[in-house]
Amino acid sequence: MIIRTYIVILLVTTILNVVVTAGVVSTFLIRNREAEAANMIDSLQDSFVHKSPNWDAWETASEEDTSDTYVKIETINKAGKINDTFYSPGTKAYLKAKSTGVSPSPAVRIVDDDGVFYYRSKLTKRAYYQIWLSMNYILHVVRVTLEAVLLVALLSLIVGVLLILLMSRRLTKPLTNLTAAAQERAHDTGQLQQSLPVPNEPTEVNQLAVSFNQLLASLNERMQREHQFVSDASHELRTPLAGIRGHVSLLRRRGEQHPEIIPDSLKYLDEESLRMQHLVENLLAISRNDQLQLDLKPLDLSPLLKTMVADYQQNVSQSISLSTPEHAEILGSDDSIRQIVLAILDNAAKYSPATSKITLAVQPHENRTELIISDEGAGISDADKAHIFERFYRVDQARSSKIPGTGLGLAIVTQLVTLNRAKISVSDNQPHGTTFTITFRK
Repeated sequence: MIIRTYIVILLVTTILNVVVTAGVVSTFLIRNREAEAANMIDSLQDSFVHKSPNWDAWETASEEDTSDTYVKIETINKAGKINDTFYSPGTKAYLKAKSTGVSPSPAVRIVDDDGVFYYRSKLTKRAYYQIWLSMNYILHVVRVTLEAVLLVALLSLIVGVLLILLMSRRLTKPLTNLTAAAQERAHDTGQLQQSLPVPNEPTEVNQLAVSFNQLLASLNERMQREHQFVSDASHELRTPLAGIRGHVSLLRRRGEQHPEIIPDSLKYLDEESLRMQHLVENLLAISRNDQLQLDLKPLDLSPLLKTMVADYQQNVSQSISLSTPEHAEILGSDDSIRQIVLAILDNAAKYSPATSKITLAVQPHENRTELIISDEGAGISDADKAHIFERFYRVDQARSSKIPGTGLGLAIVTQLVTLNRAKISVSDNQPHGTTFTITFRK
């Protein structure tokens, strides 16, 4: 396609060059020939000093080449009639020769075997001068010029096609390698993909390969998260299932002989099945949230928080305080914001002393509104802060094992915050405790 376009452009350019060059060169040479004809007639007048013209003197005195020029002179008497007619050498034979072809102009005569001639005449009181100058030289110059233009165009075509082929190979070779590598990776479904080779040049292919590798890195990261998610979910489900099967086996073997173990086993079975229920519900919530799209609308955060705090206070021993202006406009989804706040309050209540205080504060700004939730618990180390939003991650496993939970709460919170086009961050609450800051758009 590139070569074809190049050839078409070159042909059009060549045709234009030929037309323009031929026109310019022909015009220049014809005008030069006209000037030569005028000069020759003037020199004829100067050499015609006797009753007949002196052809030798005229040829000697003339600055132009007269070898291919024919002259006819008719002398005129006082009555205006022709007295005598004189011909330069070869003129009679030239005039007897048959004209061929259609003359493009009265000033042009085409003669068999002699070529093209330019005609010029001049009438004076003494004589009527007619002169025919050969234009074969002009045609030869024009032909040579056009041949040179066409030769240059042909060379340009050959060189251009070779350069295009070289450049296209140089461009397509990295693309071909990149395509082959991508196809090879495409067959390795379900596995982490290695990065594609990145050529140094051309720049466009380099940028394309870099973009592909960024996409692969993102897909690999997501695949790793999914694999880790499946692995963690299997582990989390396996633990209560193992306990449940153990107690079922115990009841089968010793339930009849030792009925006193039945209440404890039933209590354990109830707790573990409830834990499994919560885990499955959270797993389903995470799966749904991955495909969820929220309809975000302007809403007032203040009355929503007031209602939630009043209801939640009845279920926890900690004291909950709320500081908010009369109105705090945000852009979000009512139900998802309830889930976010409740999940953070649950965490604060689980990891804070029963007599501590949980505070909620709303701080409106020009283009955003911040919701700050702080507790007075043990806090989160800097090392753990980077991981608390990951699935199944729990701070201080020894302590967390005594506190009910699936390790999915903050992962769900992160999903919902992102779906609300908001941001969440965690920091220390001085002198101790944890602060979660959620920034909503207005």
